[in-house]
Amino acid sequence: MENITEHGDFEPKVILRNFEERFFPAVPPIAAIRIQKMENAGCYFPLEDCLCISESIAPSWKLVRIIILHELIHHKLRCENGDDDPKEGARFQAELDRLWAEGIYRKLL
Repeated sequence: MENITEHGDFEPKVILRNFEERFFPAVPPIAAIRIQKMENAGCYFPLEDCLCISESIAPSWKLVRIIILHELIHHKLRCENGDDDPKEGARFQAELDRLWAEGIYRKLL
């Protein structure tokens, strides 16, 4: 796993705000982000308006960025019509395609 100290500007909240501004400007920002023990790599909790990242992946700057983007897609879909598409169907895939076309994943994969 890559060491986060080798990549400046790793603060998760900075990454979250940057991605919100660049790729989701019409979506209300998520109130909080935290790193904690959890079984999933990440999860967005809408009632808390909080994005959580598993501490097991926190050392990898690439994985954290991918998880933040993934959860931002769910957040956007929920804001659009109350359904965050938890099974990652057509709406989720369309957002992935949009982000892929914008080139964000090129530096992460």
